Amino acid sequence: MTVDSEILMPKSKAPKMDDLDYIPVDLSPEERSELEDIRRRKGALLLEIQRLRDELREAIMEVEGLETSTEGSKTLQKSRHVAMGRKKFNMDPKKGILFLSL
Repeated sequence: MTVDSEILMPKSKAPKMDDLDYIPVDLSPEERSELEDIRRRKGALLLEIQRLRDELREAIMEVEGLETSTEGSKTLQKSRHVAMGRKKFNMDPKKGILFLSL
């Protein structure tokens, strides 16, 4: 074995950049403190992103629900209009046709 291979860690044992517990040994106390603050802010931001995703998902579901109910109410309004036109037509065909043509 060469000296270089003894210095390098195997990939499975090497610390990962995403590992929240890993703090490089060559950092000064100020740098360590700053790293911890960055990791704390990162965690808070990730939680905020997840919360916003959840809110967006709920809002999209609400909008889709409103679109469905609007389509249903348009159909209902048209059905009522046609029923009213039929009633008018049965009473006076000219008025019924005029009502339905508007």
